[in-house]
Amino acid sequence: MVTKFERCNIFDACINIEFESKTSGAEIVATIENDLDYLVSILNPVDSRPMLRLNSLLRSGEWASVNPSVFTLVTKSKEYYKSSLGYFNPARNGLLMRLWNITANSETGAPALPPSKKAYESVARSAATMDDIELQGIRVRSTNTNIALDFGTLLHGYTVDMVFDYLKTTGAKNIRVALGNTIRVSTKENTPHIENVKSLSGKTGATAVAMKDGEALCVSRLDGDNETLGGPRYTTVFNPKTGKPTADTGAVIVIHQNAMIANAACQALFNAGPTGWQKVDKSMQTIASLYLSTTGKLQMKMPMLQRIELNSQKNRNKASQGERK
Repeated sequence: MVTKFERCNIFDACINIEFESKTSGAEIVATIENDLDYLVSILNPVDSRPMLRLNSLLRSGEWASVNPSVFTLVTKSKEYYKSSLGYFNPARNGLLMRLWNITANSETGAPALPPSKKAYESVARSAATMDDIELQGIRVRSTNTNIALDFGTLLHGYTVDMVFDYLKTTGAKNIRVALGNTIRVSTKENTPHIENVKSLSGKTGATAVAMKDGEALCVSRLDGDNETLGGPRYTTVFNPKTGKPTADTGAVIVIHQNAMIANAACQALFNAGPTGWQKVDKSMQTIASLYLSTTGKLQMKMPMLQRIELNSQKNRNKASQGERK
């Protein structure tokens, strides 16, 4: 029996869950709902007391004991910061969201306006990195008090992995868990799951990607992450090294065995841009990846070329030739 479940407002996105189970799907869903309520209550960057308290203590330079889930995200983010060569850095996310007034504008509908050059250069120069966060047992502190920790869409990967792993323990089969642009699936033996990805740009059109058992896929698009209603578009994917929205990346697709890593790698490749994404991709050890620049140049690793079906054979041929060079 197939059970389907959908719920919105989970870290500013909707979660979709599908699975087959011999046991009561309703009971499984009830457990998942309780877990989701708990995660939102402790990890929401805007109004959860644990996150607000943690950021307050990090800015004071004091040691803080944190919730196990928060501690996991901190420790994993430190790992991903290092493997991403600094292009994934949640220690600056909160500062950059405030700098560009994204949170306020998302509530009012007003377009995001760029800060002064001095303001964003100050953040890029002096704000904390994940290396500034020290760990001691389950306690953390920051040696740089110019910090506003915000895990952003990494929370999507964390949640997807949590739900997926729980479903596996129940014996569920044919699982698909999707939150925002992060997806993880289980499949029947030797039968890939075909995930349809909406248009990456006006030039590439719809895309289908084959996923193997247990794999996660993450997609990030420039056109899908803007916060403006008119005028210039400012993506909410910020390059932590410059303090500016990333402007030369059109879209990224990443496949990994872990949804959190897929999510972090997707952000890092997006920020690394056309000249740096391959180096970051190698460091983060993705299974397959695709990079599309805003100029329309499409590049991908050979494993992705073997899994993807673009709507245009012309685009596929160009990508294939570029990979072989």
